[in-house]
Amino acid sequence: MKQILPSGINLRILGYIFVSALILRLLFLIFLGRGEAGGITESLPPDSVNYIYAADQIRNGFDLNTKGVIIFGPGYPAFLALAGDLFGPGAAALSIIQAFLGAGVSVLLVILVLQIFGRRDIAIIAGVLNTISLSAIRLSGSILSETTFIFTLLLGLILFLEGLKKDSTASFVASGFFLLYAAFCRG
Repeated sequence: MKQILPSGINLRILGYIFVSALILRLLFLIFLGRGEAGGITESLPPDSVNYIYAADQIRNGFDLNTKGVIIFGPGYPAFLALAGDLFGPGAAALSIIQAFLGAGVSVLLVILVLQIFGRRDIAIIAGVLNTISLSAIRLSGSILSETTFIFTLLLGLILFLEGLKKDSTASFVASGFFLLYAAFCRG
């Protein structure tokens, strides 16, 4: 990661932004699960049910011919299936993974803005605004593809700019992988 960090930013600042964003997102998840009989599961948006069902179908028989995959594309249900295999298929575990990705989006945003504009102050402001954004906090607590899409899109763009800067084939290949995956996340 240090090799793609532009000059003018250090890991400590990125760490503060990541931890702050993660704490806000986890607090939101705790608040969301409190006082409801079903907890987090009861508060999921309707599309989340289709994503979770598609992930179950992929995990149980690699069935890509489900409503969630046909409507939304295979990327995000496949991500949920893998995450479910690694951490458990429950909505709470998946929401926590989303919270980590949402916090990562704040960090990636800082890196991308710094790469584009070369100004540390603007990059930090962008990261802090995403950290405290109520819609970003809410989306990262949902089982929806937006957080994963934005995370992989930003990572692909960062790697692309790094490839341009250093004329690195490996960066272009990695960029292409993440940008393609982002496209599969949004169908």
